[in-house]
Parts: sequence; C-alpha cells; structure tokens
Amino acid sequence: MTGKREINGQKLTLTILGLATTILLFAFGSLESRKVDKSAFQVHLENQREQFRRIESSQSRIEEKIDQLILSQQATKKPSP
Repeated sequence: MTGKREINGQKLTLTILGLATTILLFAFGSLESRKVDKSAFQVHLENQREQFRRIESSQSRIEEKIDQLILSQQATKKPSP
C-alpha cells in the first residue's frame, strides 16, 4: 500500500511540476511577445519620425523656391521711373 501511495505522490508531484512549467513557459512567452510588439512599435514610430523629417525638409525646400520665385517676379515687375 505504501508503494502505491508513493507512486501516486510522485505522479501528483510530476503533474504539478508540469503545470508549473507550462505556466512559466506561457508567462515568459507572453513577455517575449510584448517585447517584440514593443520593439516593432518603436521601429514604426522611428519610421514615422523619419518620414515626418523628410516631409518637413521637402516643405522647407518648396518654401524657399516659392520665396525665390516671388523675389524674381518682384524684381522683373519693378516700375521704371
């Protein structure tokens, strides 16, 4: 009888250890997924920032060209005395 109880105790211990291992693996897997999601989000934000910088740079160049055109038109339209 003692042998049967011992085997049942070992089975119970193995079952509990198996469940604990599964829970830990799931928890660490979830944490790893969050790290990957966070990293992907950071990459996405950096890409958006870079795109915004390019848009601002293009806008500045366009504004400079518009200013040059306005100045050149004003220079050619100066009334002669």
